[in-house]
Amino acid sequence: MPQLRKYSNTLIELTITGIVAAIFLILKLWYRNTSTDDLQFLLSPINKIISLFTGAHSNYKPQEGYYFKDLDIIIDKSCSGFNFFLISFVMISFLIIPRCHRPLLKTSTLLASIIIAYTLTLFTNSSRIIVSIFTNQITPLSWNHYYPIIHESIGVIVYLSCLVFFYLLLDKITPKNLAREKSF
Repeated sequence: MPQLRKYSNTLIELTITGIVAAIFLILKLWYRNTSTDDLQFLLSPINKIISLFTGAHSNYKPQEGYYFKDLDIIIDKSCSGFNFFLISFVMISFLIIPRCHRPLLKTSTLLASIIIAYTLTLFTNSSRIIVSIFTNQITPLSWNHYYPIIHESIGVIVYLSCLVFFYLLLDKITPKNLAREKSF
């Protein structure tokens, strides 16, 4: 009987891993054909956060994005943080789901991973954009030709730092064996 339970858990583990991989691939393929309008679920909250922190207001231009006239920036598809969302979802799923030993808990953790990744993406991407805005304001005009490199570097540093920090935090606060007692 223990052998059957171990086989069952392995099968469930592989199924959940396959589901996570399928979600990742489907969303990645979907993203290739999206427009700014399709990414409103990320761009609209980020627009509100940026407005709140900078005091600047934007106008939405269909197919282009949110234009902040005072800051002379546009938040579009490339600023959505969608790839970070996917990476966060996969990281959270692969970190927590193997620690769950009940099928129902694994499934609910999969759903929770999407919500947590979404929240983390809004926080991280908004932080990245705000840091870029303020960096642009303090960067000397003589460095303007370096700004694309500075902008990308800020993205790499903020995204990677948040991903590593959140991984370490989640690893620390999540018990190694969730609901170990009985499997369904």
